[in-house]
Amino acid sequence: MDVITATTELASCAEVLIGKNVDKAKTNEKGNGYPLIVGASDIQKGRIACKRYVQVEKVKNPVFAQRGDIILSVVGTLGKIGVMTEEKAVLSAHVVAIRPKEGVSMPYLAGILGRMVLDIPIPDEFATGFSKKLDIEALKRLRFTLPNLIVQEYLLAQMASICSLSMALQDADKLIDYLAERHALLREQFREIIGPLGKLVSEISTWKSKEETDYLKEHFSGILDRIKKI
Repeated sequence: MDVITATTELASCAEVLIGKNVDKAKTNEKGNGYPLIVGASDIQKGRIACKRYVQVEKVKNPVFAQRGDIILSVVGTLGKIGVMTEEKAVLSAHVVAIRPKEGVSMPYLAGILGRMVLDIPIPDEFATGFSKKLDIEALKRLRFTLPNLIVQEYLLAQMASICSLSMALQDADKLIDYLAERHALLREQFREIIGPLGKLVSEISTWKSKEETDYLKEHFSGILDRIKKI
């Protein structure tokens, strides 16, 4: 894929795979066959968690998603996004799989789509109730900036840093309380050690005889100075 420096359409930088209706009577919950991505309910915390399975010989021309695809709900609950974590799964008509082409970062594209998808107008005939449906052709025509892959990765790293800093700032009060607690505990623990060390220093300081002084120089060279600095 050529380097893209201007705006581009989704269909130019990714393959959009549209799922098909699957008769529920042909599915099972026993793990027989391939996982079936039924809809938004199978997209949990950005990952795919299928509850139903289907044997592909029972489905005419099934559409498959593969690991690394972006899964987007397009019927009912619109715009819910997850990343395909199963090796392979069958797509129902309530979802599409978006497969980035070479030179396109999947996390970058997922972030772009998460922001833009809900701005797609819903056709009048699908404007109410559970029948709400995303305009797939409008989805394919979404335009956005797609810089070089290395720039995409750089932007993702910067976003991750900002998110980490934001989380850290939100927990700043808890962190300060924790550090204060640990500091007080360490002071208490070292108080138990410093007391006996002080007595040891005082006792050593009373040693006057040459034999005791020579013994100290031989066996405790440098130790006394370190003890005094504590």
